[in-house]
Amino acid sequence: MGEGRSSEADGSRGRRGGPLDTGQALAVLLETHPDADVAAINGSGVAVPVPATVPLGRHRPLLIPTTLDLVMPADRVVLVDLYARARAAGCASAPVRRVEDPGQPVTVFAVDVRREHGVIVLVFAGDLENETASLVRAAQAPTPPRVARATKDASAVFTWVDDALPRILGWRPEELVGHRSLELVHPEDQELAIANWLDLLETPGTGRRVRLRHRHRDGRWVWLEITNHNHLDDPDPAASPPGAPPGQIVADMVDISDEMAAHQALEARERLLAQLAETVPLGLLHADQRGHLLFANDQLHRILAAPRTASLARLFDHVLPEDHPAIEQALADALGGSPKDLEVRVVAGSELRTCLVRLRPLHGAPAAEPSAFDGLVGCVEDVTLSVRLRRELEQQATYDPLTECRNRASTFAALEEALARSGRRPGGLAVLFVDLNGFKAVNDRLGHRAGDQLLCVAARRLQESVRAGDVVGRIGGDEFLVVAPGVRRAADGLALAEVLAARLAEPILLEGHRLTVTASIGVAWTADPATPGDGLVAAADTAMYRAKQRRSGPCLADWRALPAAPPPS
Repeated sequence: MGEGRSSEADGSRGRRGGPLDTGQALAVLLETHPDADVAAINGSGVAVPVPATVPLGRHRPLLIPTTLDLVMPADRVVLVDLYARARAAGCASAPVRRVEDPGQPVTVFAVDVRREHGVIVLVFAGDLENETASLVRAAQAPTPPRVARATKDASAVFTWVDDALPRILGWRPEELVGHRSLELVHPEDQELAIANWLDLLETPGTGRRVRLRHRHRDGRWVWLEITNHNHLDDPDPAASPPGAPPGQIVADMVDISDEMAAHQALEARERLLAQLAETVPLGLLHADQRGHLLFANDQLHRILAAPRTASLARLFDHVLPEDHPAIEQALADALGGSPKDLEVRVVAGSELRTCLVRLRPLHGAPAAEPSAFDGLVGCVEDVTLSVRLRRELEQQATYDPLTECRNRASTFAALEEALARSGRRPGGLAVLFVDLNGFKAVNDRLGHRAGDQLLCVAARRLQESVRAGDVVGRIGGDEFLVVAPGVRRAADGLALAEVLAARLAEPILLEGHRLTVTASIGVAWTADPATPGDGLVAAADTAMYRAKQRRSGPCLADWRALPAAPPPS
């Protein structure tokens, strides 16, 4: 087809009294309802901005997350049905109630102008009484036809076309007849078209269906599904369409552009999703209700050090045995409808990884029972470094870096926790305040390095001497605090202090010097969980100073010196 031919399209007949197309139908609607609100949706039903090509006058274009938000909830199904009817028939209308004025029903018209503007336009007209007249004027003709017929000779030259093919492709009949159909076929499809045609010539009768892109007069490409019938050796006129020459190849053609556009859009989305799945630093998975793995990206197998398998459970073969029950329960819960997040440890060669597993149930289609789930989706993230950093921060926030005892804040927090627990178990709580005697002299004579060594030795001896469950904390330069829950009597607390004092008094070798460093220890005991923690420590501190003055071993705080519980607020 030559590019220099007339640009007048066959659709212009509508302006000379012939049937209207949907573009003209939209123009009539906008002219009839000059104050109507206008919205647009794409071929997938998603709200989009009204294209600039739509001839809006003073009409108000609407753009919201979804067109369903424009109408009352009870009328949303009406919009969904309207969209389907417009796709099928080109034009459709229905009464609805707008959210902004539910007491005044309006008519919404849907016009399929995807060929002209790429969207379906919704026109919200306020005059319900004129619905029938407006729709009749706007929909005098259906959308361009989808089915056409033509005849060709053995060289694939058009010898006759029906009324539909020019309307589908935009060419006038005289621009088609006498020209080879291959001139219209997309260059990428021509090899397929020629092979199909040669196969047809060798086998009289009906040939295989073939899908080819044909050039529209406006330059775009139209997908046609073509079924050729070889009647070259059959001169019977009944074998050809009425008005067509006999003994030709009859081509039945169906416009499948919308279907192919949907397929191509779906393929494009699938390619995009596949690329995204392999780009994100996460392992992604999808499994059905029976635990069959339907999708897993490469990152998932790398993170879990797992072989490629069709089983969801086998993905976690390298999880540490002690973490297996947790992941198995999480999978069962997710398949049962409960989302789960958990950390598991994975052995990957010589490396131990910590992986965060997020599992989410995949709900069934709306037609399914509300309680049904179709499986699960999930992602797996290697959080080894962040867990290591978190533990290091917890260590720094909890422990004294020199002695590896609890730091002051952590020790007082442990005391308050022990007091809270003491009300739920028999016995009492003892607090031992430990102060090293002569520490400053060691620091001055042997240096700070020796002083640090002395603190570390003292801390280690304290930790080795206390009971399981006791807390040893460094709360000052050479001051330690021992929190001992479950001590039934004050005398038992004092006995523990004497054990610690004896252990601390054992000789120490520092910088080549054999030293004996003693400690003054004060003990405070309570069986009342309402005793303030800081008051208990203050009582133990006072007892420690008394022990330092007496130099006769640990001292027990006077019970009467313990602070009373604060009155209830």
